Amino acid sequence: MAPADPTAPWHDPSWRVSSDNPLQAGLRLQQAWWRQACRGIREAGVLHPPLKLDKPPRSHNPLVVSMLPATVAGFAPNLMWPASIDAYDVAKSELTAGAGIIYEDRLRRNLLSSQPLCFNLFGYLSQVDANALLPWVRLYAARAVSVSRIRLEYSPSVSELGAAPLGGSAFDAFVEYTLPGESKGFIGIETKYHEDLAKGLKIPPEGSAARDKYARETRLRAWLTGAESRLIEHRKNLQFWYNQLLAQRTHELVTDSMGGRLYEEFTEVVVACRQDESAKAVVRTVAAQLAEGHAGTLRFCAIDDVVSTVAGHDDWKREFHERYTDFTPIQDYLEARSPLTSA
Repeated sequence: MAPADPTAPWHDPSWRVSSDNPLQAGLRLQQAWWRQACRGIREAGVLHPPLKLDKPPRSHNPLVVSMLPATVAGFAPNLMWPASIDAYDVAKSELTAGAGIIYEDRLRRNLLSSQPLCFNLFGYLSQVDANALLPWVRLYAARAVSVSRIRLEYSPSVSELGAAPLGGSAFDAFVEYTLPGESKGFIGIETKYHEDLAKGLKIPPEGSAARDKYARETRLRAWLTGAESRLIEHRKNLQFWYNQLLAQRTHELVTDSMGGRLYEEFTEVVVACRQDESAKAVVRTVAAQLAEGHAGTLRFCAIDDVVSTVAGHDDWKREFHERYTDFTPIQDYLEARSPLTSA
């Protein structure tokens, strides 16, 4: 149970959330430390945003150590740089109807969410220096010449696809790069931080239109025979499966002005904590269901490996690492079985 005092120390055991697994508990502790120790914000916030004046108060709205108080105005400090906020403005203006969701309260107050992390990483670079990401892109696309643009919460429109979107999925980040001869490729990115895939998307009911839609689309794309039946058995598979379908459709259906494929190649990359063994396992499971020769189009990358390959921007890298991936300050307060404990 959360303490009644919102200014209780970030490491107070009463802040612990019973449903957290060891990784989630450690990451929550990390963000609580950053709030109090690095940003000097003593008060934690409540779980849910303030309701409109005409709404009755919530019966249960606990304090959460990894939430900012509602008194913190604007997107800073959760969006850590003006460029991250600029990326939000651009992404919001470009949202495709029916796909891509930007949760404003999450960006303002939820320190633990992967969405502000994505804006602080890929959003920052999209506004400041997209080509600084080229060394990382070349890990997956050795022939890449330059990064042409980075988009946040992007999903191709009906006009781009020449078909209706498959669902509400969007790329958390979409990195478009040029190849020799001015052809193009892309890396579709799904970011994860604390999220538990086993508690994510729900399995569509038998016989439902949604279930049939994803099964039919899987049979059309580069998957093993029967992949849809195996993947739908566990809800933890759904997010990465759906994202891979989005990437495949973007690669195969989006055309250039001459009617040919706009993108010659693609890779879908799940960017998550190095210690997130669950995300790694699900990537392996979903990739194993791809058709022969296509397993390499779905990959895992640790967050800090993305940051470390960026050319320059040392202050940004240091501050990002301090907040998200340097767990030294919390070592004395981690539970014994935490994957974040130092070796």
